[in-house]
Amino acid sequence: QLIEASAGTGKTWTNCALVLRLLVERGLRVREILVVTFTKAATAELKARIRARLVDMRRVIARMTNGSSPSVLCPPSSARCVADAFASRYAEEIRAGRVPGVDAQQARHAVDRALAEFDEAAIFTIHGFCQRALAEVPFAAGLPFAFEVAEDDAEWLERAAADFFRSRIASAEFEPAVVRALRSSASPEVLARALKARLGRPLAELRFAGARDPGRFRDYARAYEAARVERNGVRHDIFIVSDPISAWDKLLASPFASLPARDMTALRRLVRIPRKGESAAAAPQPFLDAARVLLDLVDPAREDLERLRIGLLEEFLREAPGRVRGQKREQRVIAYDDMLYNLHQALHDPKLPWLAGALAARYPAALIDEFQDTDALQYAIFSTLYAQPGAALFLVGDPKQSIYAFRNADLHTYLDAARHAGAERTHTLGANQRCVPGHIAATNALFGANPRAFVLPEVGFHPAVPGERSHPALRDDGNDSQLTLWMLPGNEDAPLSAGVADSAVVRATVGEIARLIAGGNARRITIGDRPLAARDIAVIVRTHDQAARMRAALRDAGIGSVERGEHSVFATDEAETMSLLLACLADAGDAGVRRAVLATPLVGLDAAAIEREAADDAASARRAAQFAAYRDLWRDRGFSAMWRRLLDDAGTAARLLSGREGERALTNLLHLAELLQEAAQRLSGIDEVQRWYERQRADSPKAEAALLRLESDEDRVELVTVHAAKGLEYPVVFCPFLWRPEASHTREGIEFHEGSRTVVSFAVEDREAQARAELEAFAESVRLIYVAATRAVQRSYLVAGNYFYRRSGNACRRSALNWLVAGAGRTPEDWLDAGADGLAAIESAWRALAAAGAPAMTLSSLPDGLPVPVATAVEASERKARIARRQLSESWRLASFTSLISDARSERQSAADHDESIEIKINGVRHDKNIVSDPIYPQEHDAALGPDDPLRLPRGAAAGSLLHAVFERADFTDPASWEDAIDAALRRFPPGAQSAEHCAAGEPLRAVLRQTLRAVTATDLDGEGLRLAQVDGRSRLNEVEFDFGTGVLDAGLLAQAIRFAGFPDTRLAFEPLKGFLRGAIDCVLHRRGRFFLIDWKSNFLGWRPDDYHPGRLDQAMAEEGYGLQAAIYAVALHRYLRRRIRAYDCGRDFGGILYLFVRGIRPGWSDARGRPAGVFRLRPGADALERLDRAFGGAPAAETGS
Repeated sequence: QLIEASAGTGKTWTNCALVLRLLVERGLRVREILVVTFTKAATAELKARIRARLVDMRRVIARMTNGSSPSVLCPPSSARCVADAFASRYAEEIRAGRVPGVDAQQARHAVDRALAEFDEAAIFTIHGFCQRALAEVPFAAGLPFAFEVAEDDAEWLERAAADFFRSRIASAEFEPAVVRALRSSASPEVLARALKARLGRPLAELRFAGARDPGRFRDYARAYEAARVERNGVRHDIFIVSDPISAWDKLLASPFASLPARDMTALRRLVRIPRKGESAAAAPQPFLDAARVLLDLVDPAREDLERLRIGLLEEFLREAPGRVRGQKREQRVIAYDDMLYNLHQALHDPKLPWLAGALAARYPAALIDEFQDTDALQYAIFSTLYAQPGAALFLVGDPKQSIYAFRNADLHTYLDAARHAGAERTHTLGANQRCVPGHIAATNALFGANPRAFVLPEVGFHPAVPGERSHPALRDDGNDSQLTLWMLPGNEDAPLSAGVADSAVVRATVGEIARLIAGGNARRITIGDRPLAARDIAVIVRTHDQAARMRAALRDAGIGSVERGEHSVFATDEAETMSLLLACLADAGDAGVRRAVLATPLVGLDAAAIEREAADDAASARRAAQFAAYRDLWRDRGFSAMWRRLLDDAGTAARLLSGREGERALTNLLHLAELLQEAAQRLSGIDEVQRWYERQRADSPKAEAALLRLESDEDRVELVTVHAAKGLEYPVVFCPFLWRPEASHTREGIEFHEGSRTVVSFAVEDREAQARAELEAFAESVRLIYVAATRAVQRSYLVAGNYFYRRSGNACRRSALNWLVAGAGRTPEDWLDAGADGLAAIESAWRALAAAGAPAMTLSSLPDGLPVPVATAVEASERKARIARRQLSESWRLASFTSLISDARSERQSAADHDESIEIKINGVRHDKNIVSDPIYPQEHDAALGPDDPLRLPRGAAAGSLLHAVFERADFTDPASWEDAIDAALRRFPPGAQSAEHCAAGEPLRAVLRQTLRAVTATDLDGEGLRLAQVDGRSRLNEVEFDFGTGVLDAGLLAQAIRFAGFPDTRLAFEPLKGFLRGAIDCVLHRRGRFFLIDWKSNFLGWRPDDYHPGRLDQAMAEEGYGLQAAIYAVALHRYLRRRIRAYDCGRDFGGILYLFVRGIRPGWSDARGRPAGVFRLRPGADALERLDRAFGGAPAAETGS
């Protein structure tokens, strides 16, 4: 079923209704209805809306079963009337028996069950669904059991491109001149971009140019060298004009130099212009002869160079995608494009004929939201899945709003689905719920003036009718216009240039916004009963340069604004600031980079202060030491700690917020810092983070995480790009730049469509492909106009008319906006070729449209004059803080082992749940956890220690993190791989000066780590032959994070349950808690049918074997409160296994708890009963685990199920 939902017709409302009907009428569980949309934000919103609809329905049914009419819940004056209208009507239909096979009790049961199970709702992004589907069958699909999702796979693409360039292009096969020319047109960067585009559209057909003639390269190379030789003997004053000889110098500076047409004309002039007053015979004839030969060869040689480049690109794009996917698979990494491709391949794999049926059985119904933004690969996945008998597939979208081609959205996929659906399975939503009736009428007039408005014949325009939702009226001093048209000044003979028109449009827009806000402040302009405010106004722009221009003009008028768009934070000025900071931290000794950082807004020194500091050796040394300290802080405690220290030292926040655009700059800096923190957690070292960051700046990714954030939620005008505005609505919208010609996007190859098939042509001079691509780009321009023009609820402003662009009216005559009103009776191809009959015809068409659309539509000349600065409605002295009246529960909070053991009031006050929170105890004396000042190796012990003894491990927080990193990365079954694991851990946690002192003199730390691994993996940990050396990577999980809910957690009852389970006695004293417990288990492994949890401990307990015997470990566990930690971990694993294993039996499946104090684990160290030193082990019984679970607020096993 295909549902076409025009702008404002209630697409999300319809999606919610479809889900409700599937639950009630088909009896599906909420986890059986697959709902797919395309962004994480849209997924979250859709999930919330569906749940709200279920709550509405439950309320309606409850009233109905109590004897009330469903309509009682939705009186006409109710603000929730439209939201509840479907639920009320649907309940009435059920009560009247008009829904076959469903009564009120069945409906109530279906809704109650859906709400109870809503956490299992199958509402995903397209990538989230593909990842989940493949996770079910990793082995059958030839994928790793566990993998890391890489939001950015540029590293693999760049590596493949660099390898190809080095092996194929920069090789002896090609002449040096050719290689130099290809360094720009077929550089690794160009190849990587082409590969990324190919991976994004793997089903597109690629067409390449024919073979080249290598002989013409050689002829051109000889002619080029001959011309260079002869040019050296020619003086500049031989010729009357200097332009031709300068053009020749440009051409001869580099083979295949690309010159503009003007220079090429000058080249040809030179070969036939002798000096004034001299005969042709007096001219430098050898050079002119060589120049003529070269000119005759330059165009054919360039064409052959392009053919060579395209041939190499073909070779690269045929081979690289599979190789890159294979490399990522080997490294257990998957990118978003890979998720789609892998699922598509699995569904079409003859070895997996059952997969489509299995997925369709798991999700018997699917609803694909925003279907116009899908592509051929995604549609192929869903059409394969839901070709199964009995499966239901709903495709919801609007072809008129397909505007994301740059993200690989493919309108022709939607049109192909529409052809397959046919008229009988295509439904159109025609009631506009968003806009007031006058605005709907004006929009109908605008897009109905040209029968081919949307260019492609398959995309039609259906006039909308007003929906049930009512809107308050905009009252504006008698101005009742819902669509205000402003015509650019000038006439056919003297229109404004585009640049001058830009300034006039900005001035007029800001002036009108100032008038509206001032009228709202004076309560002359209202929306219903409330005054119009700045937050009610949006300015929709096409580019961020336009947004910046509007922002500056609004600021000058005293009007605040915020920007929302598809702009990457990596393309901002603040990204350059952060780049300089990273360069400075990577090389703190570079004084030039350091001074550049001081001049940025981050530090904010002026030129005079920087000069004074540079002249003062002591001040320069202090500054160098400061940045070196920042670098060390990053290495020791992470990027965030360094960043907070730097902001505090420089006073960045206060300084920026006191200046113009300070909020925007600070928001961008904090956003970049957050992204860097995430990158630093998964990358090793500052240098690697810096390389990653520069790749992001070069690519300016459009991933959700990198998009600009709103810097404020105050009462401000919103500046929003067309792409970001889709799906949003505002009371008043200005569209000041839709008249302007849109800049073309350059892509490798010419992309167009033949039917539903995407074709990318790389042929030289493929005019037919170029014409098709231009037509499709023109169609998308119209769709962008439609999206912008349909965002307003009460009023839109639109600028139109005539202008000159690059000294010509051609762009105006062929513009997409003018096509809407002046293109009737013309074909799109004819319009693009010849345009309107004249500028006068365009203006006449706009006036005719306004007359037909009156009174909702009005037309006037563009207003002139500068705006008057706006006064705020409430002066600062009158502002008062709102009084907090809600009672907040102090018992509800997020807690962890560390916060409970230290009675911390919040998770933010507590340290990480690791050994970092534990002080070091030597000879009964506690020491600071990071630095040990006492002699670490008393002479009597130092002499007895081997050079790689684990007791030589450094101590403190950094050493504990290093040790954990080694055990996480090491393959216990393969000692040959340990060196790589140790190297990676040392890059992540490099030893500082203190750690270096704690190691034996001259003994590398890696030798100690090797011996520690060797001893721990060889030890029998449970007395039944459990050795880590026998546990491969597929049978263990590292850093298993968890959150689980608690009932009211009482310290006394919990301590009793811990003692009953056999854990070391733990004194607990914390306030009652109800909320969530969070933590991370170091390692969970599966061996001999049982699951064990392991925690690595680096605590130093002494020098002798007795210090690590089981009795001493019990004491250490009690002293440090590890009994509580182990109990939390045991309950987390117990709950996880109970949910994941059918017929779970904790006596059979729960293997036990192992706390490994690694300094004391080694061959020969054991107690009198043969138990290994350093190993604390405990296996609670089933009763003990259940009691612990109940103490943490868990339900009995009988209630939780399998």
